[in-house]
Amino acid sequence: ILILFQRQPSRGWRGKGAMAQPANTAGKIRKSIKIPIPVDKYPQYNFVGRLLGPRGSTLKQMQRETGTWIRIRGRGSMRNKQEEARIRGMPGNEHLNEPLHVHIEAQQEPGVVDAVLEVAKSTVQTLLVPVEESKDTHKKEQLRQLAQVWPGR
Repeated sequence: ILILFQRQPSRGWRGKGAMAQPANTAGKIRKSIKIPIPVDKYPQYNFVGRLLGPRGSTLKQMQRETGTWIRIRGRGSMRNKQEEARIRGMPGNEHLNEPLHVHIEAQQEPGVVDAVLEVAKSTVQTLLVPVEESKDTHKKEQLRQLAQVWPGR
């Protein structure tokens, strides 16, 4: 049975749009990993757009398929650069002092959590490899989805 809202310590409310948690989390542990986004090596490549997809659909799909929370964090993770500069260093925004990265978090039984994180890591890493635009089937699929969401654009 899934609950629609669960209070997460220091993270506010997570609702139906976020990953709902099973009501029984007894015996489960929470682990996380960080994957650097190679923006220094490929400064012109849009890794954030590739990871997010149209309206966040790619990221949401990866979360559903892997049973994890996936977030883009670090310098450059916010759309509004002035707001990012303003809140950098404030409690809860320490990640903005770090290089751009993907933060993956899972809550599972001790024997399962590492495997779940590894699957999510592998999924994310496939999108962190730059592909020549003419050969990028992932981007073509994202553009097709975008055309369905916003016809005529």
